[in-house]
This record gives sequence, C-alpha cells and structure tokens, in this order.
Amino acid sequence: MPSAPGRARCANPNANPSPPRQPLTRTLPPQPRTPNPNPNPEPEPLTLTLTLTLTLTLTLTLTLTLTRSLSLTLALTRTPTLTLALTLTPTPTLTLALTLSRTRYAAFPEYQRRVSRFLPLPPRPPGKRAPWTLADRLLVGWFVVGLLITFLIDIEQVMVVEPAKYGLPGFTPLWPPEPCVRAIHWWGRTADKLVLARPVWFRVAIWIEIGVQAPFYALAILAFVRGENWIRLPALVYSSVLLTIMPMVLGEQLFGPHATTRPGLVLAVYGAYVLMPAVIAWRVRHPDVFPPRVIEGKRSHAIGGVTYDSCTATTTAATRQRHARSPQRKKRA
Repeated sequence: MPSAPGRARCANPNANPSPPRQPLTRTLPPQPRTPNPNPNPEPEPLTLTLTLTLTLTLTLTLTLTLTRSLSLTLALTRTPTLTLALTLTPTPTLTLALTLSRTRYAAFPEYQRRVSRFLPLPPRPPGKRAPWTLADRLLVGWFVVGLLITFLIDIEQVMVVEPAKYGLPGFTPLWPPEPCVRAIHWWGRTADKLVLARPVWFRVAIWIEIGVQAPFYALAILAFVRGENWIRLPALVYSSVLLTIMPMVLGEQLFGPHATTRPGLVLAVYGAYVLMPAVIAWRVRHPDVFPPRVIEGKRSHAIGGVTYDSCTATTTAATRQRHARSPQRKKRA
C-alpha cells in the first residue's frame, strides 16, 4: 500500500529544511555627531592640584636658593655676578657657608671635626678618649653580637607564626633569612622546646628585646667607642630588664610544660643573658663610667655633665686661694 504523500515528504532525508526565522530587529537611524565646543577638556582637580603644588615648590626652592646665595656672597666676598653664579649650585653654596662660619666663629672648625656629616649623631666630646681596656673591648663585642642575634635569630619567633608551616605560601616571611630560620628550628627540635612552642608571654619578651635591648646595643656601641658617661642610665635599665625576664625563661625551661630535655646545654646558652647584664651593671656602677678625656696633653673631668679642664680648674682655685690670703688694701681717703 503506498504511503501518503505528506508522510513521504516528512520521511525524506534529502528534503530541504525550512530556513530559520530571523529575529525581528529594529535598526535605529544614525545619530548626527554634535561638535565638541571645547576641544581642550579641563584637567581633573587632582592633576591641577599636583601641578600647582609642584610649581609653587620649585618656585619657593629657587627663591630661597637665590636669596641665600646672594646674602652669603655679599656678606663674605662682596663681589658681583660671577661669585653669585657659582653659588647657585649646591656644592659651592655649602663651601661658602662653611667658609662664612669659620670666618665668624673661631671654634667652628673644631666643632666640625667632632660632628658627623652623614649620621644624625650627637657631636663627639672634645678631646681624645682614654686608652681602651680589655673589659670595654669585650663589652663592645657583646653589644655587636647581641645586635646580630636580635635581628637574625630572635626576631624569627615573632615573624614566623607557625614553624611547622614555614615554607608554604603565606607562612614564609622575607626576614629573617631561611638559613637562620632552619637553624632556629633545628635548635628547637634538639634542645629548646620553648622556641617552637612560643607562648604569648615569650613572644612579648621577644618584642621587648627588639624594642628595648636592640636600641641599647646600638647606643652602647656608640658610647663605649667615644667614651661617654651618659650610657650609665640606659645600661642600668638594660640590666634590670634582662635580669627580670631571664628568671621566668629559665623557670619555664627547667620546670614548665615546655621543659628542655638537655638542661645543661640550655643553661650554658641562656646563662650569658644573666651573666652579661650583671657585668654591665657592675661596669657602670660609678657616675664617671670612663676615665677623663685628654685635651691637648691635659686631663679633663666632667662635673654635672659639663667638661672642665683640670689644669684650668687647678689654676683658678689657686688664684682664688692666693687672693683670699693676701691682705686687703686700705682705701685711700
């Protein structure tokens, strides 16, 4: 029986399919362009503010430089344009200022030798430091070692939050260097469990070391090299802080929940932080920590923070005694 034509058409695979329907879109006519009445747009407020600030700064700097150079030139040399043109650059201006200071103040060259041009340090006291002693040399060595240990070893215990995750992203700080961190972790696994446990009070003690002990080490190096007596009070504060913290650390190491399995080795390492503060406190027990400075072959001594020449003081005292013994002259009628 023949099939219906409609079925045959539907079943024919070669039949052309009907084209897909196109979506109805509405085409808008092109809009005419309106010409920009202002071809140069106004700058943003931030850009304008920065430009004005930079312009004013440069103008003020140039004005101050010109005024300073002119005043220095007229005060020192009283010569016209050539010297003024030379002083507009920084180096001649500095040289001219130093020359003017030497001209007006006789003691300026000696002061310039005692002050640092590169670091904001207080000027060195006049005279020459007394000869070094072996004890002072050893103490300076201790200060240098303590400064290195603070920023290479002990700072790891506040920079690395979780020692077990060190090396993973987010748990590996840039400082201290990796060899130092690996050495600290080895020391913690070998003898010092407190270093790896790092409870809150121990981390606070490390922050005290960074904020109190490290600045003292830098100041102590400066004071011992120059031989200055103002280091006495900071040294006493440093010794008091360490002698307060170390008994707590040693008690935790010997009897606490993080007690060490090698107490002899731990006591040998931590014992230096008990012995050296006591030695430093004994070294600065007198107000005059260092011997008097030598000024041009003479001795000087400090009284109330002021340096006096011993020969001048002796001469002044002898003059006063001589005037006191001399009989008073009778006034003429």
